[in-house]
Amino acid sequence: PYFTCPAQFQFRYIERRPSPVAEGIELFLGSRFHETMEYLYEQINHKVPTVNELVNYFNQHWEKHWQQSLQKQKERNFTNTLRIVKSGQTVEDYFHKGQLFVENYFHQYHPFDQDKTEGIEIKVAFNLDPKGEFKMQGFIDRLGRDEDGTLWIHDYKTSARKMSEEDARGEDQLALYQAGLYQNPRFGPKKKY
Repeated sequence: PYFTCPAQFQFRYIERRPSPVAEGIELFLGSRFHETMEYLYEQINHKVPTVNELVNYFNQHWEKHWQQSLQKQKERNFTNTLRIVKSGQTVEDYFHKGQLFVENYFHQYHPFDQDKTEGIEIKVAFNLDPKGEFKMQGFIDRLGRDEDGTLWIHDYKTSARKMSEEDARGEDQLALYQAGLYQNPRFGPKKKY
């Protein structure tokens, strides 16, 4: 968020001011997709949900949070329930886009055996300098481990632009997650005594 808008970062994370405008539809959609992925990977050890079950889960959570947004609009006198920046787009368009994201993810990764889930929404907090004066924290959407023992950081994106492998290699957020995992005793290098 800092690189997108330093002032917004200041208000939200440092001063913790409530937003003067309604939540953006992109954030709303991303949150519903993340919830659906959490549900999926929590279920896999017991039973892999069907694509219809997964889409239904997405739909139910969209509706639940839509009702909460309507309530927030009333309480805070927002002009819109959700803020849409792209002209010509509607809430319904984003809803259908989210359903499509869920279906596409399901069909691309089913039966979800590419790696074993090590954790969902893993908090990584770590030092940016040797003295520990500057710290960073973030949340990894999902951490997987393949058969070779390699850790895979999964960071779900719901933007219209697909991230290439080259984009991912240059992504600061993923590099910081990697640094956080390196400093984590559970995932970092094992110390020899």
